[in-house]
Amino acid sequence: MGIFIAESTKVIGLALDAGCEPISLLMERKYIAGQAHGIITRCGDVPVYTADSNLLAGLTGFQLTRGVLCAMRRPHLPSVEEACAGASRVAVLEGIADSTNVGAIFRSAAALGIDTVLLTPSCCDPLCRRALMLLY
Repeated sequence: MGIFIAESTKVIGLALDAGCEPISLLMERKYIAGQAHGIITRCGDVPVYTADSNLLAGLTGFQLTRGVLCAMRRPHLPSVEEACAGASRVAVLEGIADSTNVGAIFRSAAALGIDTVLLTPSCCDPLCRRALMLLY
């Protein structure tokens, strides 16, 4: 199992709902008592790192437009059989190299009532920051 970075309180909350384990949080100080307060509470005793926006941009390589990052442990992936059990509509993604497209395909699959989405190893990481931002 590896680690992924969730960006925004909404995405972090959904990842927590899905059982992902938080490791640490990174945000501007102003969010501690503001928009991130509920997430900080839900994450328990994980470290919360803060700095001003310029330092955070230097550390991360981009402006934190959604304010909060959370390092999380990747969830255990079910087997293909487990993922497809009871599914009537399955989408299989192969060779999708652009994370923005993966996010758009997941949104489209949800809108079309797809029960399960399987990704082959040739797809980009569905938990990369850009795909996650576009999923929710």
